[in-house]
Amino acid sequence: MDNRKKVFDVPIGDFQYLREVLSSTKHIFHFTSAKTFIKHILRSGQLRFSLQLLANDPVEANRRHFYFDKTENDLVKDVETILTINHLNDLFHETIFSKVAQICFSRNSFVGQYIRSVALVDNKHWAHYGDNHRGICLIFDREKFQASFRALGGQIRKWSGEVQYYNHYKMIGVKNKNEAYYIPVSELKKIATTDPSSFMLNKIDANAFEYFFSKDDSWASENEYRVVILPHQDEEIFIDLLPSLEHIVTGAMMNADDYDQVDEFARNFGAKIHLSSFHFEYGRYHLFPNY
Repeated sequence: MDNRKKVFDVPIGDFQYLREVLSSTKHIFHFTSAKTFIKHILRSGQLRFSLQLLANDPVEANRRHFYFDKTENDLVKDVETILTINHLNDLFHETIFSKVAQICFSRNSFVGQYIRSVALVDNKHWAHYGDNHRGICLIFDREKFQASFRALGGQIRKWSGEVQYYNHYKMIGVKNKNEAYYIPVSELKKIATTDPSSFMLNKIDANAFEYFFSKDDSWASENEYRVVILPHQDEEIFIDLLPSLEHIVTGAMMNADDYDQVDEFARNFGAKIHLSSFHFEYGRYHLFPNY
């Protein structure tokens, strides 16, 4: 170990690219299990967008509800036979939110010019998303991945960005209304006489940040970056990872057979994809670049 250097208290070899990744603003980190990588990603060379309803955040996994101002209930009755709020909520769920899909990443975070947290060495990421250190982390060039995302064809609405975190529980015991889910009665009358889908899509576009990029601050340590889509039809959407994938890191508890398959995948692309491994020894984690 005498010839090794330490970056962020993680011993690594003298490889410039790995030092850059550990303190990079240009990379994003996607953690997954070895099983998912070998069974799906390795064979296809693609990442799949997952339905947001399958997320581990109950705010995103639950059905969303829009509301009217209760002081206007008398006006609601005028149009309730045409389009009730329950029917509108059903439409939003069936045509919008049940189809929204995403791919989530972590990123390094900074305070000014100083790094605050390093995604790759965060044990919570490895535990929650990397199959308890048995999985892998895929490291992408953010700009190149964005280019692949923008190039997705078909009738797909697309959003991307960094998640912002807020205290959603600051009003315990009080129904804190979110304006992004408010629909004036005047709009209800308009929807009743036109195409509801146009209204809903405009509503989504106007409030995409609140719907897709705002989470409670209990998730803040994830420092999440995500790409979100709304396909025109019920279909699975994939994105090629090879144009932007730069580095694969295997977890400290990955078994040998899984590692061999990951190693073969990385070697097939020569110098384009680097491979590093975590090991646990001498009472701590060590990160070793393999090539």
